[in-house]
Amino acid sequence: MYEHWDAGLPSIALTQSEDARILTTLTLPRDDGETTTNLLGPIVVNLVSNMALQVVAQDKGYTTKHITPGVGAEDAAELSLKAA
Repeated sequence: MYEHWDAGLPSIALTQSEDARILTTLTLPRDDGETTTNLLGPIVVNLVSNMALQVVAQDKGYTTKHITPGVGAEDAAELSLKAA
């Protein structure tokens, strides 16, 4: 799995990557600004146990405000509805 996340994954009983769903949170702009996503703290969901954990990535290449090109407020709302 992801070596920099493994420390917390046993707490949600995740043993196989096939059982995981990884989600990120989006920040939608109030105006015509850019949508950002938090790649530094993704949420890992165990689809078998229905437990989840927000992990902190140790990779310095990730940020909490990663710009998501081409995703506007309407696109993000549609993605949110599909995920529900």
